[in-house]
Amino acid sequence: MVARRSVALYSEVLLSEKQNREKVLDYVNQVTEVYHIEDEFTPMERAYLDNPKPEQHDCIQFLW
Repeated sequence: MVARRSVALYSEVLLSEKQNREKVLDYVNQVTEVYHIEDEFTPMERAYLDNPKPEQHDCIQFLW
C-alpha cells in the first residue's frame, strides 16, 4: 500500500516540476495502468492531474 501511494505521489511531483506536461501525463497514465494505482489518487490530486493549466501555487503545493 505504501509503495502504491508513493508511486502516485511521485507522479504529481514530476508534473509539478514544470516538465513537458504531455510527456509527464503519458508517464502517469502508463504507471497507473501497470501498477493499478488509479484509486490511490485523492480527489484533489486527481483534479490537479486533470487540470490543463494548474496555478503556480498548486504546483508548489504538490511538489512538497
